[in-house]
Amino acid sequence: AGADAGRERDKERPPAPPRTARTDDAGEATLELEPLPPGGYRVAARAPRGPASPSAMQDEEVFLVRGAARELEDPEARDDLLRAVARASGGQWLGTSPSPGALASLPFSPPEVVRINEHRDLELWSTWLTLAAAALLLTLEWAIRRRHGLL
Repeated sequence: AGADAGRERDKERPPAPPRTARTDDAGEATLELEPLPPGGYRVAARAPRGPASPSAMQDEEVFLVRGAARELEDPEARDDLLRAVARASGGQWLGTSPSPGALASLPFSPPEVVRINEHRDLELWSTWLTLAAAALLLTLEWAIRRRHGLL
C-alpha cells in the first residue's frame, strides 16, 4: 500500500509538495524530510483503503522542531572558562591541543568491574507474610468501618 504525506508550516511558507511512501509488511511507512527550521509543523497523511472503497484513511500529527540549545550555539572551547574551571576544581589546564605525553601522565583510576552471575526473582506478593499483612489490614479496615457504623 502507499500513502501520500505533506507538511505545512505557518502562512509564511507554502506547504511542502506531497510525497509518496510505501508501507512495509507491518503497515508502517517512514518518510524522511530535509532538516527543517525551528517552528511548529503539521504533517497530514492519506492512504487509499483499497479499490472497493472510495474513501481514504487519514491522519494528522503536529510536531515541533526546536533550535539548538544555547550551549550548542558556540561549541568551541573557551580558554578563559576552562582555566577558571581547572583553578576552581584543583585540576590543571593542558591547552586545547595537549601533547600525547601530557595526556599519558594523567592519573586515571581503574574502573570497578562487577560481575553478576546469578539472577533471582523475589516476588513480593507470593509470600505468606504479605498475604497475612494484607488480610490483617483488610480485617482491621472492616472492623473500624463496622464500629463507626459505616457498613
